[in-house]
Amino acid sequence: MTDINNTDADKLEQENKSNWMNVHGAHAKEKFSHKLRNKVTLKSEMNKLDKKILAKSTLAWQQKPYVVCEGAEVYVAVFDSQKADSVENDAARIVLYEYIDSLISKVDFDINAYRTVTIAYTVAYLSYLVSNSDKSLDFNQIFDNPSVLNQLDAIVTVISKDIHKFISTPKEGYEYLGQWQKQQDCWNAVKALPIDIVIPESLLC
Repeated sequence: MTDINNTDADKLEQENKSNWMNVHGAHAKEKFSHKLRNKVTLKSEMNKLDKKILAKSTLAWQQKPYVVCEGAEVYVAVFDSQKADSVENDAARIVLYEYIDSLISKVDFDINAYRTVTIAYTVAYLSYLVSNSDKSLDFNQIFDNPSVLNQLDAIVTVISKDIHKFISTPKEGYEYLGQWQKQQDCWNAVKALPIDIVIPESLLC
């Protein structure tokens, strides 16, 4: 019985790793594996990605989900105007963004409504929680071993459900919810939501 359970657990872990590392169907394991710590190789692989995923993952983590909601033309331009970060951090943020995308796709609410918005605001709220801890998310650890993100499963599920409910609720003064979601005031309101969550210390540095 123990051997069967261990085997099933190992299979599940491998499947989860595959999902987390699935960056837009590209060869993510080859791109973001610890075997590619060589910066030249990693940068070359990163350059092959659609810049939109890098821009979205970066701006969401910078707590600017309202910019992501403006659409690709806007958020790519904002991203291009910024100072470049390390290629390892860029890769780790993509892994985190795609992990959250994959995870909230499985929760029990209609994520098809405002899917992109929910993902961006969930990433931003996670960043907000980390910033309140006066520490940083350990992107090096995520880059080397993305399976550590399973510690966030329950946290991301709670955050995404609360945020999705909030951003799906009509807002007085806005004919369309999409208009509200593009406002920094919307982000400020999301930050004020009473979500009682603590980030695991093992993911911080």
